[in-house]
Amino acid sequence: MNHRHGTDDVLNGGRMRGFVAFVAVTLWFLLAILGAGRAAAQNATLTAGDILPSLETTLVANGAPEDGVVHLDSPGLTVTDAAIAHASYNPLSGRFVLRMAQGGAITGVVARTQRYAVVNRAIERGELISDADIDFIDAPAASARGFITDAEALVGKSARRALAADRPVRAADVETPVLVKKGAIVTLTYQIDGLRMTHQGVAMHNGGAGDVVSVKNIKSDITLKGVVADRNLVSIIPLHAAFEG
Repeated sequence: MNHRHGTDDVLNGGRMRGFVAFVAVTLWFLLAILGAGRAAAQNATLTAGDILPSLETTLVANGAPEDGVVHLDSPGLTVTDAAIAHASYNPLSGRFVLRMAQGGAITGVVARTQRYAVVNRAIERGELISDADIDFIDAPAASARGFITDAEALVGKSARRALAADRPVRAADVETPVLVKKGAIVTLTYQIDGLRMTHQGVAMHNGGAGDVVSVKNIKSDITLKGVVADRNLVSIIPLHAAFEG
């Protein structure tokens, strides 16, 4: 009996020592992983692009437009931390220099944005543009010069070329639709002192709504000037008005 009891004590003691050794190895492994994680965190690279929100806030505080788009010269530039010692912003050029507290500087430009008109579907050449075809997008002003910003400048115009959807439209991309074509028979209207007369004439050149065109009266063979009022309809300018103008 005593011998068996002594054997059990030895076995239990061995199991205990094995368990303690297992726990010790597990703790060492966990500590090694945590230590590696801390080292990796300490060695993580912080770039100018990573702290962009902080840079934007600083620039706005120094006069940059809130709706401006910040472009960094070197977004991958390594920085120690996000602390900024001095900020310099040029409102005319949009250029900026942000000197960091830990040395080095971040440079770039703040581009102003502008709302531009776009068509929301593909428009074929010669097709008329309606109010329902127009949307707006915001884009950097410096890179979008010559584009249309007012919907009224597009409504009722026809496309000089095919227009892609969701792209700003230049003024040169559209034109006033031709309502009167050169050589076409048009109706001439003349109104003075409450009297309205109509005649037939021949257009001497093309014209859109509101354009002044020359037309030849078929009956009298006299060339007159008139304003294009509608398709193949020209309102003759009274002679006294022409002289006054």
